[in-house]
Amino acid sequence: MGLDGNDKRLLVTLIICSTICTALVAARFWCRYSLLKRFHAADWLILVTLVGCLGGQTVVLWGLITGKGGKNLLELTLELAETTSEATAIALQNYLESLYIAMTIFFFVLYAIKMSICLFYRQIFATPRYRIISLMIMIVATAWYVATEVVAICYCIPIDPLWHPTETGRCPNIGLFYLIAGIVETMIDVAILALPIRAVFTVRLALKTKLMVSGIFLLGGLAIITNMLRIYYSYQPGSLTLAYTGTEIWSNIHITIAILCACLPTYTPLKAKATRLLDALRDTYSSTLYLVFSGTRIRVPEDNTVGLRSNFQTKNTETNSGKESISDVIPKEYDTMKTGEAKPSDVSRYANATSLELARQSEAV
Repeated sequence: MGLDGNDKRLLVTLIICSTICTALVAARFWCRYSLLKRFHAADWLILVTLVGCLGGQTVVLWGLITGKGGKNLLELTLELAETTSEATAIALQNYLESLYIAMTIFFFVLYAIKMSICLFYRQIFATPRYRIISLMIMIVATAWYVATEVVAICYCIPIDPLWHPTETGRCPNIGLFYLIAGIVETMIDVAILALPIRAVFTVRLALKTKLMVSGIFLLGGLAIITNMLRIYYSYQPGSLTLAYTGTEIWSNIHITIAILCACLPTYTPLKAKATRLLDALRDTYSSTLYLVFSGTRIRVPEDNTVGLRSNFQTKNTETNSGKESISDVIPKEYDTMKTGEAKPSDVSRYANATSLELARQSEAV
């Protein structure tokens, strides 16, 4: 089927989000292995999350390519009722089936991310009080996931009207259900986000360190913001259905940001690697710039260097015994400067040696 503007935006979102999610989880496993040489339950759970995320995105992609998306349920129902083409009817049904499957996977992925974050925090903060509170939040999140998943799977009785909207069945207001689910999800996310912040400020650390660590954990607030945007672009007041394209786009963005927030605290080795790389690049470019600007300023005439070399060789036996002599330094540094291969250290040593010899000549006079 041909893709319209909404379908193309969704396709681009799927490609970008799937790529970012894969890179984030791969970076997490590399960091955990380089730091600990082993993996914990939180790491394996985030891997399960990635598999579920990619599976849901594949289903949406299948519905997008073989179906006919970019429309709400009312438009799809009217088109199904009016069409006489069997191919069009099958395409519309494929799209609705992909939405149903993706929605059930979507709830699982969000639940798995919450559990992965809680398990990771329990490894860091091992106080009995924190473990009890985090366990309570995990129980609430599990109970809410089971409830929403059951409602999503058994949304219509019988289930067939979900992808055959022209048939009769008992289906509640999916827009209201999605709104309530999104609000409760946000409340649970806020509770999970607040847990490590409180624990950090109870530990004996410098205030600057506490603020830095809290800032890393507070980046989880990005997931709360994207969840609120997902609700805003999905819910249609006064309608029994959702804005399907907006729901799919912002659901994928929200999952990607949530995976980022879950993996970010584990990227300590990656930060060290990036710091060393930036330092190396800075040193390389600063050395290059130093040669560019300083190499045009230091010039020693050819006739003067001959005299300097002879004087240095004469006094080489009198000074610097057991060390590198000035006469050894000058010819080498001068040759490298002439060939354009000098380093900043070479230029500095040459200038110091020249100054020293001129000072000695002045004293002799």
